[in-house]
Amino acid sequence: MAIEQSEKPTSKHYSVSAFVVGTFALSWAVWLGLIAAAHLGRLASESLASFYGWGGLGPSLVAFVLTARTDGGSGVKRLAARLLRWRAPLRWYAFALSAPIVIRLLGLALYGATGGTLLANPVAPAAVVIAFLIGLVVPLMEEFGWRGYMLTALLGRWRPIPAGLCVGIVWAVWHLPLFWIEGTGFYRWGQTSGVPLAMLGYSAAVVGLSMLFTLVFCHTDGNLVLAFLLHSATNTSADALFAPYQRLGIPGPAWWSVAVTTAAGACACLALRHHRAAAAQHEGHVGQA
Repeated sequence: MAIEQSEKPTSKHYSVSAFVVGTFALSWAVWLGLIAAAHLGRLASESLASFYGWGGLGPSLVAFVLTARTDGGSGVKRLAARLLRWRAPLRWYAFALSAPIVIRLLGLALYGATGGTLLANPVAPAAVVIAFLIGLVVPLMEEFGWRGYMLTALLGRWRPIPAGLCVGIVWAVWHLPLFWIEGTGFYRWGQTSGVPLAMLGYSAAVVGLSMLFTLVFCHTDGNLVLAFLLHSATNTSADALFAPYQRLGIPGPAWWSVAVTTAAGACACLALRHHRAAAAQHEGHVGQA
């Protein structure tokens, strides 16, 4: 995997640990504060979902703050400019936009094949497109941090698979307070499956997703545009296809989606190993030339 030199961390103080601590401190302060306010009766529980999005700003905001501290304004511009690097093979655009949909549809198919009742779910294509575009706000709040800062830094030190797994674990744990915020999909899943089990399933799926992100990232020289698209497609496909089941408290499709996503993550690991082996073989041939 090669990320252009201008996009690599330029300071020895580019700190993954500071990023993780800062991100958790900022986001969890918002989320735990909301949970506490609801518990103390200072905030109506039905109002929680209206405010929890502010906590999602943590990853990208902390990434920019740390970059400014270590690399100054030029580093901030380089990080922001990565969102303008749209050139990548079309197959990776197709992958980023379609892989989440295929995963959700496979989950639904397996749910139906094992005796689950598939619900009618008329979805207007225009509504899905609008939801996808609006959904790009979420990766804007997160992806400069998870992939733009953390994964980029780890790939400068580790191989892709451990780097992707590390990001996935941190990314999953970061979301866990949302299982106690009423009105979120996390909360509904916890209520139907039990919070500990739902947290475990969600974490497995996020780690699998992280490996898909890492696969795309490594094959496209750290393209953040594709990370944004993959993130939004992941959220939009879940909302569009699983909404009727969530409303009725039916967790089956979500669990089958967890299984398919985890399997897809394992396949991504195999592809990353093959990619690394092929790159090493190519470098060996070049060295002998």
